Amino acid sequence: MLRPALLLMALLAFLGAWAVASPVGSSPDDDYHLGSIWCAQGARGSACLTAPDNPDAFLVPSALVSSQCYAFKAEESAACQSDFTTGSGPYVESVRGNFGVHEGDYPALFYATMSIFVGDDIARSVIVMRLFNVGLLVAMLAGVYAASAARARRAVVATVAVTIIPLGAFIVASVNPSSWSTISAMTLFLSAYGYLTAPRRRRALVLAGLATVALVLGIGSRGDASLYAVIAVGAAVVLWMPLGIPTRGTLLRLILPVVWISVGAFGFLGAGQAASAAGQDAGRGPMVFVVGFWNVFDNWTGALGARGLGWLDTMMPGIVWVFVPAAVFAVMFVGLAHVGVRRGSMVALVALSAAVIPAYIQFVAVQVPGSVQPRYIYPLLIVMVAVGTLAVERRPFLLTQAQRWIVVAAIGIAGGVALYTNLRRYVTGVDVISLSLSPSEWWWDGAWLSPDVVVALGSVGLVVALALGTRVLVRTTVGDDDTLVDDRAVAVVPPSAERSR
Repeated sequence: MLRPALLLMALLAFLGAWAVASPVGSSPDDDYHLGSIWCAQGARGSACLTAPDNPDAFLVPSALVSSQCYAFKAEESAACQSDFTTGSGPYVESVRGNFGVHEGDYPALFYATMSIFVGDDIARSVIVMRLFNVGLLVAMLAGVYAASAARARRAVVATVAVTIIPLGAFIVASVNPSSWSTISAMTLFLSAYGYLTAPRRRRALVLAGLATVALVLGIGSRGDASLYAVIAVGAAVVLWMPLGIPTRGTLLRLILPVVWISVGAFGFLGAGQAASAAGQDAGRGPMVFVVGFWNVFDNWTGALGARGLGWLDTMMPGIVWVFVPAAVFAVMFVGLAHVGVRRGSMVALVALSAAVIPAYIQFVAVQVPGSVQPRYIYPLLIVMVAVGTLAVERRPFLLTQAQRWIVVAAIGIAGGVALYTNLRRYVTGVDVISLSLSPSEWWWDGAWLSPDVVVALGSVGLVVALALGTRVLVRTTVGDDDTLVDDRAVAVVPPSAERSR
């Protein structure tokens, strides 16, 4: 039990470092999301007040609206921010939120949950919300890993290891609804597949519960996450579905996935984001869609480090956006080395979705710039890697020791550099060139850890988590699901026996 506990502590340290590595208002459109959180329960106390002359607006602390004063100014630190004590500063009227004319733009569940943590200290409240999301991801991953069989466990580790840097770590440790979309993407497909293939009822019930929670997180955060949930569950069903005429047991096991898919579909169709996208028509010709499709893959590399974090103004060094995509596609190539028709078709389907959906959104959008950002399709890339590494065929997904340590080194280095770069942007601005982050122009009031210590703890936590977690990727022992393919027993041939043939 010592090793799993150490792994969880290391993962919490790594993601916890990201939770304090950027100031209030640092995630995209945070002025909108902060206002939505503070007013999710309507007018209450000093958090959110009724606007006397505008029913579509609320009065919110001015510090919420001006928190992103450093946005689009990479050379400027976050020292421009105001006092974050609620009631100490003025209130301003705001229509920027999931209320009034914008009510229903986003599902309400994320904002309602985050509003529970709203207190008199805005900065402290935001940190608590971020840590809650960090804990939620770690708890979900731990549950899926513990309840899954060997092949799914390897897919969990491989997927999270190569996709968490840098966007995943930043966005999960934020108050942006995309944090829940990311958590859902990392856990829904694998928990749904685990439920369908679980040989024991207790394990099936646990994984069904985790899949349901992952689904709720997705549909409760963003409209597009509901669509991604449908794709994830559909892929799990296709990979599991036994050949031949379905039995009574097969049909009974399908009931829950059908419910999940139906709920996801209704969630997407009823979301304000989906309705607004479908209602737009820019009147462009088909060649514009083709050209957009050619260029949409920029969002793939952007989600893996080639585009800026935050308000898209925190650019990552080349070592991040080279190492991370290299690790992703290297792991995918290993996972697809012995791919079957069904899994190969599902990888292709998810990959095509991650290209066609953003291309279509850009095609119909009235204003193309900003209509698609890497974080919008990032969940689909996570699902694609999960499907690519969940080897349901005869050969399990395994790395050699050399491959394992190359991945650990690449992601470990990229993760440390990404965390340092993110902190540098907000602590002093990128115009300062120095190894140490101190003296800093901005830091959390009353913080007992310096920015340099945060970088050290987060970087060490990541390397420790990678080193411990990836051990499962090189094990050659047969796990309990290494003998099951499409519900049929298969003898797994050890490497020594293959060499002797």
